[in-house]
Amino acid sequence: MSRTLWAIVGLVIVVVAVALPDVLTKLAPPQAPQQPRAQAVYESGVVKLSAERNGHFLAQGKVDGTFVEFVIDTGATLVALSRLDAQRIGIDVNALRFDYTVRTANGEVPTALVELRSVSIGDITVKNVQANIIDEGLDQSLLGMSFLGRLRSFEIEQSRLILRQ
Repeated sequence: MSRTLWAIVGLVIVVVAVALPDVLTKLAPPQAPQQPRAQAVYESGVVKLSAERNGHFLAQGKVDGTFVEFVIDTGATLVALSRLDAQRIGIDVNALRFDYTVRTANGEVPTALVELRSVSIGDITVKNVQANIIDEGLDQSLLGMSFLGRLRSFEIEQSRLILRQ
């Protein structure tokens, strides 16, 4: 090969090496900005959750001993687990019958009804909690009224949700 051809090949390699990271960044799917989690305060029988920047209340909990992050949803009749969270806690999702339907903001979705041995947020634990397993379309599990309704109380005070057992 001639020196001119080698110079062109070298120049192309340099241009690709310089431009490739920028091109890959632009082609990558957009990711949600990482926001710091709001603070939670755990006292004996009381959990105080601060609202996230988007106004939602998130809670780190446990279902049958496995950690699950919930969005608190007083409009959900039951606790609703995503397929992934259900699998993580040991439910054989493939053996379930998705013969119930629930109405969501995105329309009607098939669900399977299960009973969870325990759901805990901090040291608040509720036993034998009915839940829906949502087969598709639920990215974040929901802490619904089948848990919240069995507490002594829950209230929103300014930008804090207070759960009491």
